[in-house]
Amino acid sequence: MNALNFPCHLHAVKGKALFLKRVITRNSQFQTEGSVVNYKKILCKHVRNAGNSLGELQTEDTKYLLDGENIKVTRTKKTRKLVEKIKDMLNDMKDGRSSVSPYDTAWVALIKDINGSDRPQFPSCLEWIIENQHSDGSWGEQFVFCIYDRLLNTLACVVALTTWNTTPEKRNKGVLFIKENICKLERGDVENMTCGFEIVFPALLDKAQHLDINTPYNAPVLKRIPKDVVHTIPTPLLFSLEGVCDLDWKRLLKLQMQDGSFLTSIASTAFAFMETNDPNCLRYLQRVVKKYNGGAPHSYPVDMQARLWAIDRLQRLGISYYFEEEFKDMLDHVQRCALQIQRW
Repeated sequence: MNALNFPCHLHAVKGKALFLKRVITRNSQFQTEGSVVNYKKILCKHVRNAGNSLGELQTEDTKYLLDGENIKVTRTKKTRKLVEKIKDMLNDMKDGRSSVSPYDTAWVALIKDINGSDRPQFPSCLEWIIENQHSDGSWGEQFVFCIYDRLLNTLACVVALTTWNTTPEKRNKGVLFIKENICKLERGDVENMTCGFEIVFPALLDKAQHLDINTPYNAPVLKRIPKDVVHTIPTPLLFSLEGVCDLDWKRLLKLQMQDGSFLTSIASTAFAFMETNDPNCLRYLQRVVKKYNGGAPHSYPVDMQARLWAIDRLQRLGISYYFEEEFKDMLDHVQRCALQIQRW
């Protein structure tokens, strides 16, 4: 009897009955009908014995036992623990969770104390801005540099710091970043433009100009906004009301969602409160800032997005068969939310 080590590729497979057909070649590939393209390289110890093939394939989390013409997959304790952990996460999504948005946090920080003092209503948002500036003077996504994201977030935070006349060194560093990088908008990839950028960025530039912030004011401006449509039916512009001027708030408040927000947008709802003092807007913002420990996300809740994103990721990984019951519950939740939006 002699043993032979050789590399092979094992495709990830779908289905609960995991039996793979053996193919006897030196660079073997094991797969079933419907298996996904992603695969990992493993080491197969192939043992010949009287014409029969016996052997064992081992990866970090799964053991593959060769038995005659089939390979039986045995899941290890580590795999089971990971599956249970993911199930717990799926069952505990509630309203969903997203990262804090500097732009939306800055808009909430602009709200003045409702009791009339010369202080912000949400000082924790101002503190979050002060504590989360990048070393280059910008605010925004840390690990992926997108010029639209960085400029929009940085300008909003600079406006907030200037409004409350605090930490001038951080404000000046942010202004310098804007001056040095605004030219990159001309060659920025339009596909990476953040939602409503062409509406809210020019509006922020106007706000900065009124505060005498020394920033360039020649960014592209949206020339025409269909205001009549905005006031009549829910449109994506409700997500970016802070970029639209001369609005009829009496009509717009009729399009407010049941939770007090405008299309779940934090910035849009903060702007609406500054313009109307609507108590439903305030309660919504208080709830969000408390949940996010002083900051604010781009939108809230994100229960539908979080569930659909999780389903998509797990399907792409080829392991969705572990979570069939969880997927059903999640899709039922999405359907209920969609029906509520239709009634709204």
